[in-house]
Amino acid sequence: MKTPVSLFVALLASASLWSQDRPQYAVKNIPDSIREKASLIVRLDAEDMVVRQPGKGRSSIKRVVTILGEKGKEGLYFIEHPDQFRKIENVDMNLYDENGKYLRHLKRKDLEKFNNNDEGTLVSDNKVLVGAFTTDRYPVTVEVEYNIDYDGFLEYSDFLTQYPERYIMESRLSITTPVNNKPRYKNYRCNLQPVIKENANEVSYTWSVKNVPPMTLEDGTASRNYPRVMISPTLFEMDNFQGDMSSWQSFGQWQIRLNTQSTKLSPERAEFYRRLVKDARSDEEKIKILYKYLQDNFRYVSIQLGIGGWKPFSAEFVDSKKYGDCKALSNFMQAMLNAVMESLVVHQIEFSLDDDGIVDRGINAYAAQSGEDPAAVRSQLSGMFAMAPMVASGTGIDPAVV
Repeated sequence: MKTPVSLFVALLASASLWSQDRPQYAVKNIPDSIREKASLIVRLDAEDMVVRQPGKGRSSIKRVVTILGEKGKEGLYFIEHPDQFRKIENVDMNLYDENGKYLRHLKRKDLEKFNNNDEGTLVSDNKVLVGAFTTDRYPVTVEVEYNIDYDGFLEYSDFLTQYPERYIMESRLSITTPVNNKPRYKNYRCNLQPVIKENANEVSYTWSVKNVPPMTLEDGTASRNYPRVMISPTLFEMDNFQGDMSSWQSFGQWQIRLNTQSTKLSPERAEFYRRLVKDARSDEEKIKILYKYLQDNFRYVSIQLGIGGWKPFSAEFVDSKKYGDCKALSNFMQAMLNAVMESLVVHQIEFSLDDDGIVDRGINAYAAQSGEDPAAVRSQLSGMFAMAPMVASGTGIDPAVV
């Protein structure tokens, strides 16, 4: 058992680890040519992620940013998004003056957590974890270190190579995985290639940039249009559902497994829907009757809990509660169709808008005029629907693709 004196000494030693001055953070160490180009200087942004097995991993993150004035005050904030699969731990934030002299400190217990539902979502377990320094004197430097523990994921963090209003002195993302689960990546508006190191057991991919000036934005440009490397695992796991991202077919099989057993209706309700369409003279008419019934009696409600962003509510749940999101309502429509036409082929189709062309520019223009976030508008136009090949021709969709 520690004595009061030894405990006091231990506390002092612990405190000294984060209360030391950092002369290397002095603003005078940043060349004038860099300070003239941005209001926020990223001295270091480093993330090292180690993936032990599909869906299980840990990231160690360190960021050092210098805020030159009020326009760069976003650098005073710590913002992360914990959820069921993503735990934020060991947060340490330190504030330094223009000479690198220590000013203040924040830890995990000093941060606040809020719900983070968008306008279209009734309930979700999405949270936002926020901490911030206040200051009336610039320039200052913020140093942040923390860890993220993952217990399920479909993708890794994007590596952004350029930002508006930020000068990047050094930025790095390293991902280390078992050799059978190499990262998959795609460049978007950049040509950056990783440095790859491999041994018998593991492989590491490292993307890095240095001395990147701020980008110039056009009005209405969304943050998703920043140059970046998009990265995902080959093998992944969410909520004990394992999947393979090596092809659209293998990813689709994962989605199909999520829907297994969710398209079943009770015998009584299946009989109800058979009676509803008993006078229909064709399969197309049956589909119209069931779809009209869905329109008149069910409503869209977004409830995103756990893996709910991917796994639909069961058809029995939707039938009972009379609501669901795009996945749940599509899944329920398929259940009704299966009940009345067992031989009918129905596919569930996921879609999103990511054309980087005229549609994208149209969304950005609409968002700018309406004061909305382009990403939020785009997400409202994405979702899932059910499609039967026999009616695809009436929609402008080639029946061969469904």
